[in-house]
Amino acid sequence: MRGTTRTSAAAAIAAAPALTVCGPAPAAPQTPRAAARSAVDLKTDNKVDPIGIDDRAPLLSWRPAGAEQSAYEIRAARSADALRTGRADIWRTGKVVSSQSAHIPFTGTLSAREPVAWQVRVWGRDGRVSPWSSRATFEMGLLDSDKMTTGGVCLVLFALL
Repeated sequence: MRGTTRTSAAAAIAAAPALTVCGPAPAAPQTPRAAARSAVDLKTDNKVDPIGIDDRAPLLSWRPAGAEQSAYEIRAARSADALRTGRADIWRTGKVVSSQSAHIPFTGTLSAREPVAWQVRVWGRDGRVSPWSSRATFEMGLLDSDKMTTGGVCLVLFALL
């Protein structure tokens, strides 16, 4: 009787994997056509999310994934939350007919130490627009030399003497 129980249990265990593969095959992942062209690898001045940008017109770049890009639109805001709600409170290019995706000058108005979140969407040759890309960020540095002070450094040096 014991041998029969072990044999029955072994048979049930051996049959178990077959039960897990029964049923409908999983559906192939569905990817919208437009999403294949969304922009990836967003960079500001050739860096990912840099802090301390000292150029009033930093250069934006991305890589269009999928089909060739025929146009783009960039939007920028003071926060990721603003972009999430569709507000571009710093800058929006509108649709720009161009295949260029590297070294696009940021022409919005920027202030010292200002954080900026930006996104891009692209159009393919077939006229279909991608969804907005993931957000990229950068933060401006001190832009004017008159805002830089050395008072703190002098105090530290004096204290060391």
